[in-house]
Amino acid sequence: MDFLEIPSRTDLIEFHPGVELGVQLYLKRDDLIHPDISGNKWRKLKFNIEEAKRRKASTLITAGGPWSNHLAATAASGRLLGFKTIGFIRGEEPNAWSDTLRFCKDQGMKLIFIPRKDFDQLPNSVSHLLLDYMPALPAGRDAYFIPLGGENELGVEGCKEMMAEINMKVDYIALAVGTGTTMKGVAASVPEKRIIGFSALRESTQHSASFLHWVKEHPQLSLTHEYSFGGFAKSCPELENFIVEFHLQNKIRLDPVYTGKMMYGLFEMMKKGKFGKGDHIVAIHTGGLQGIKGFPDLHNRLFTS
Repeated sequence: MDFLEIPSRTDLIEFHPGVELGVQLYLKRDDLIHPDISGNKWRKLKFNIEEAKRRKASTLITAGGPWSNHLAATAASGRLLGFKTIGFIRGEEPNAWSDTLRFCKDQGMKLIFIPRKDFDQLPNSVSHLLLDYMPALPAGRDAYFIPLGGENELGVEGCKEMMAEINMKVDYIALAVGTGTTMKGVAASVPEKRIIGFSALRESTQHSASFLHWVKEHPQLSLTHEYSFGGFAKSCPELENFIVEFHLQNKIRLDPVYTGKMMYGLFEMMKKGKFGKGDHIVAIHTGGLQGIKGFPDLHNRLFTS
């Protein structure tokens, strides 16, 4: 699709704690794929959208929280590719909408707010909510359902394509982990590589049991929660100071939900001597920069100072 910058480029990171050890750190810049559909968000949407086209669906339906990167990417993709879009939003409608929700509405997405207790029961589909919300939804094959975060096999297939775009020595791959879909795709495409997943969640029990079982079955994978800074969408001055410093040195913005925690964790591992001389690490920038607006102080420091 000519409005996407694919393949995305891979940048050398010049300022990091492993420089003196000869560690080479690169960042796969999927954040540059598109201003509104960046990173692994597009990767996970790609084949879902192709399947929607194959089924001749006119509407994409998905779900997410008020700051969901996936919702924003789905809304923007729908507008650009000629789909109507509907988003189930976690929680009652707030008095003041988030910037993400306003963006989704501006892209033409119909927003349906549902109680958290219902939302939190969602599996990898929203179809069981149809009976409650049928008046608002299209019927039959006109609608195509994309799971929360694009977490399905088609999402995994899209993420497999990342590593084919990297033509260099790679000893380690580092990436942020939410649902685990991106990690599954990357691992499937380069099964011989060591992959470090930096979870955005507080503890392992917050991941699905199937994902944790999959990680244990693959000895080349590691998953750490040590750098989650209290859990999903949690931040603190230490993390935000790191993100600002990284931007000042490397001219690349990270977000505090996913990529900032990943890069902070990588830097700490370098300081602890976890990598060897001459190791080549490729970290994946999975986008998500729109969510920085949910952290006003950090947003001001990154974009206006």
